[in-house]
Amino acid sequence: MKNENLRKIEDFINSSGTLCFLEQSGEIDKLPYRLSSETLNFFVPLCPDYSFEINDNNERIHDFSGMEEGKGIVYEKLIKNVQPFFDFLNKNNIDYYATFLMADVESIDKLILKKLGITKNEFMERCNRSSEKISKNLKLRKIKGECLGMEEFFAKHNYDFHRKEDTNIEKIKKLEIDKTFLDKVTEL
Repeated sequence: MKNENLRKIEDFINSSGTLCFLEQSGEIDKLPYRLSSETLNFFVPLCPDYSFEINDNNERIHDFSGMEEGKGIVYEKLIKNVQPFFDFLNKNNIDYYATFLMADVESIDKLILKKLGITKNEFMERCNRSSEKISKNLKLRKIKGECLGMEEFFAKHNYDFHRKEDTNIEKIKKLEIDKTFLDKVTEL
């Protein structure tokens, strides 16, 4: 079964060009182990639903002049590209779970809050409402997963982004997550 699933993934990658970064980074060689022994876990960071402007190339670019409670342009762009891959995994009964991570931790940036004209609590509430909408959308799309705020996700692993005594560099150095959390995480 694992060899068959690996072949199907390789065929999908070759035919669609999707996830070609697996091949380029050497990750494709690790798939047989992952397919035979565990659920494939995907962690997908997302920006909050910042306002945007349209540039000369007709692309939407964040301008940070406001913040809404929708799914946001990053999710909208991303989901179009990853939907075929998740459809493929579902069709081939390959076990996976996708955790989309809303960057609610940007609420620690006083410059962003000032530019948006909102409080940290309002920022967090808007991110929570956006995360709920994304989770519902994932369910409609039959993608096994959910959208959580990064703060909630990392809090489950004993890390608090809002400790006032920390700077960003200090936070990274002090990051203490249970040992199993990052055991099989690979940067792609």
